[in-house]
Amino acid sequence: MSSLLRRTESRRHRSPASQEEAPFFLLPPRNAAVHPGDTAAFYVKVQGQPEPTVVFSAGGLPVSDNGQNCFRRLGRGVHIFTINNVNHTNTGRYVCEVTNCAGRVEASFRLQLKDQERQRPAQCVLRRVHSWGESHPRFVSKPYAV
Repeated sequence: MSSLLRRTESRRHRSPASQEEAPFFLLPPRNAAVHPGDTAAFYVKVQGQPEPTVVFSAGGLPVSDNGQNCFRRLGRGVHIFTINNVNHTNTGRYVCEVTNCAGRVEASFRLQLKDQERQRPAQCVLRRVHSWGESHPRFVSKPYAV
């Protein structure tokens, strides 16, 4: 399942007089599935003029920056939302809302828990399927030069 992007009330192009640009995602948040007790990190990169504000919410309420949830702005529009020690109360749909005076855009993403038992990675198996058996196709007669 991919993230859902929604743009509302935005001015699409930068106007030379006002130098305003509606916010947009260069990197939207992605869905994540982690084991209980692990850390989930959601990276976003946004752009707009003036620099947009980024707010994460769950269930329609802004998520608070506390011991379990952490927000960091790394600069140049990059923001990280981290949830430490994930449990079943943290699962569900989240929304990243990006706003400035020129507009607003949001993207939704989901956090899910994996099974309790950590599963080993599946072994990769290469299967060769040939319509011509084990040999490559051959010309019956030599092709003519064009």
